[in-house]
Amino acid sequence: MYNLAKQSSGDQIKNPLPADGRAVVKDYALWTVQTRVLLSFFAIMSGDRELVNDTMRDNGFYTLVYSQARAAVAGDAPESDTMDWQLWIELESWKRLIGGIFIESTLTMVIYEVNPGFHATQDLDIPVYSDEILWNAGSPDDWRETYISIGTKKESRRHTIKDVLVDILLEGKYHANTMPYHVSPLTALVAVHALVVHMWQRFQVCQALTSTTSLFSSSSEHDPLSSSLLRSAMQSLARCDDFLQGVRSELPHADADEHEKDQECSLVFNCQAILRIAYTRIAGPSIRISLMNTDDADVDAAISSFVTAKMERSPQLLDIISKSFEGFKIPVKIGHLLVRKTAAFRWSVEHAVAGWSSAILVSKWVYSIEIGVFAGIQPTAAESKLLTTIREALEEAECELSEASCLSAAVAKTWGWFMHDVWIWGITPRMGEALNRLAIAYTRIIDAAKGHVVDHSQLCLGGLESRDRFESIYVGSRASCNL
Repeated sequence: MYNLAKQSSGDQIKNPLPADGRAVVKDYALWTVQTRVLLSFFAIMSGDRELVNDTMRDNGFYTLVYSQARAAVAGDAPESDTMDWQLWIELESWKRLIGGIFIESTLTMVIYEVNPGFHATQDLDIPVYSDEILWNAGSPDDWRETYISIGTKKESRRHTIKDVLVDILLEGKYHANTMPYHVSPLTALVAVHALVVHMWQRFQVCQALTSTTSLFSSSSEHDPLSSSLLRSAMQSLARCDDFLQGVRSELPHADADEHEKDQECSLVFNCQAILRIAYTRIAGPSIRISLMNTDDADVDAAISSFVTAKMERSPQLLDIISKSFEGFKIPVKIGHLLVRKTAAFRWSVEHAVAGWSSAILVSKWVYSIEIGVFAGIQPTAAESKLLTTIREALEEAECELSEASCLSAAVAKTWGWFMHDVWIWGITPRMGEALNRLAIAYTRIIDAAKGHVVDHSQLCLGGLESRDRFESIYVGSRASCNL
């Protein structure tokens, strides 16, 4: 079915039908590009390496489509008296399709650790999305009445998604505080995805400035530029959290029970998951685990490199870990067994991607504390408090723990359980399996450290002093993961 649909849409692209004179984008039929995006999303989330590679070879096609469509929708909108329902639907559909391509690119970046396909700001210089009440209009007359009504309430300037993002990054840049403007949940979703890309770009700059040290190391504090970048990034992320609370407050509320259920299916709920991804993009080792690898040996090698990479702790990193761990506490609070059986039907795949990114970072942080203890470096009071919260959440999720348990392994393995149960997407069981392998790696090294350490000088905060020594313990130890 996939191959047939892709071939059919490919034939249409090569031999397009004559364009309608009123078509928004002249060279591409809307339905053709929509079909290709859906097929690409299926391939990316399937976890099948052949399908993923095939989709990534289409990046040039999406770059061309995106560029032409963005230019088409960014122009001045037709006047109210010349805009009709059919034209509005095509214009809004292209805007939403652009957002879909951007979202797919962001998720691909996070899952497979590839470069983003689009720029965080200039590629979103398109008008914000219209209200859902317009999109859901049942007839031309209903649409016209609503369109005219909304048109009388419009601000003096037309806001773009780029404006929304810049308001989050630079407070008050477009007078958001003095002249508030309405933002739909869909606009917020695309803006937060753009924030993820922006944080990825910011991390690249910070990494270049601190190429010999960690961004969170004490030496980085003496570099005014990297410190400023990190501080402003944290402020932007906090503003985004406040921004999402404002978007949520504008949503219509039903009775309390229905409202609680609707929250799990809302776009704002998805936005909060994407915000957690944005937090993880500015933290952690430069070495990350990519799901592009399908061979067991390649996966184990990537995990080995990730585990042995050094992570230096700091108050800023602690804030990031605390925010990232919210992705684990939410299903535990709702009921972990219920979520594991129903999330596949109710939650967006963005929650799984956020869980994957957060599980890797949180477990690595816990591991850095565990291995640091062997070096005589005890956790701070704030770190100990978060460790207690993590342990309590794991116990509530029915993870059996003892004082001798490897806590980092417990985090990775228990988070992996949630991934395994989201069976609709082929990529999520692979995430769960990779987290299970990561848990085994943590346990092997912690157990090996317990058995091989002679004195504290053999260990450093991020691992053994000698990477070769560390990896030999990892490979040679036969300890199993007993949580």
